[in-house]
Amino acid sequence: MKKLLFVIFFIPLLSFSQSKMGTLKSDVNVRWGPGTNHKIIKQLPRGKQIIIEETKEKWCFITDPKNNKKGWVSKSLISFNSSSNYGELIANSNIRYGPGTNHKIIKQLSRGKQISIIKTEGNWYFFVDPKNNKKGWVSKSLVKSNSNFDSSQSVENNKVTKTVDSNPYKVTNRVLKNWRWKNFIKNYPTKNNLNLYSNNIDKFVSEAKKYVGTPYNWGGTTKSGIDCSGLIYNSLKSIGYNGIKKNANSLAKSGKIVPNKNSLIKGDLVCFHRTTESNNLITHIGIYVGDGKFIHSSTSKGVILSNIDDPYYFNKYWAFGVRIVK
Repeated sequence: MKKLLFVIFFIPLLSFSQSKMGTLKSDVNVRWGPGTNHKIIKQLPRGKQIIIEETKEKWCFITDPKNNKKGWVSKSLISFNSSSNYGELIANSNIRYGPGTNHKIIKQLSRGKQISIIKTEGNWYFFVDPKNNKKGWVSKSLVKSNSNFDSSQSVENNKVTKTVDSNPYKVTNRVLKNWRWKNFIKNYPTKNNLNLYSNNIDKFVSEAKKYVGTPYNWGGTTKSGIDCSGLIYNSLKSIGYNGIKKNANSLAKSGKIVPNKNSLIKGDLVCFHRTTESNNLITHIGIYVGDGKFIHSSTSKGVILSNIDDPYYFNKYWAFGVRIVK
């Protein structure tokens, strides 16, 4: 009997640039969650090329590069490719329907474009554009492959020069275009003295939940009125924090940026920008409590639990998460 592989499928916006490639070792069953107790959705074939977004214990979160479907896969049933399957175009390049100049041009991509290479045929690469999932063929001579894009090389006028990744934290373009981002990142990260360790995450979250229904009050820290950073301040005090009350922007500098909301874990901070006209980048903040929910003090509703996929927050105001656990 063939071994089975289990996957969860949905479409979050994960960053391709932190990923690696792998190959499925057998035909696989697709499931809603990372375990055999989850319902089967579909099957993927043996030999399927996948993009590995992240790993957690015995499971990998993957993307199917052909349709951008994502899910969790048993680590034991993936053959990990030894090198990165990413490339960078070293010149403006014609993208074609097939592996040769006799094939019709689809479009042209500019020099410096990063691509995910799916397979090779002769002197051509078949690739996917991680930003829009478009696919095509490009000449190998126009691609610098297996690059480290945190410190990559580009070819200009036949000279090799060093370039620096303009988005090493993989935040959204909306955040990058916010002029406050440059000020934020100048002194990021700051020292984390928040006392949040893995063994007191539950207490941290439970304390925050005690304030559900408390009205909003700017600068407040009591059950008669509390603001978003005050909620986090009181929750931190419950686990031994004895520092000052930090605002949302300062709290956001106290840990590791988690660019994608689907990678959040319980206890992470949930950060938003442009909710006010403040000169700070992060103007609203909450706590991810698990099960797709976060808790925060809303100016209109007070302390509430909201859905992580609430379009009001995430289509316009989402910035990133912050992992403050030590």
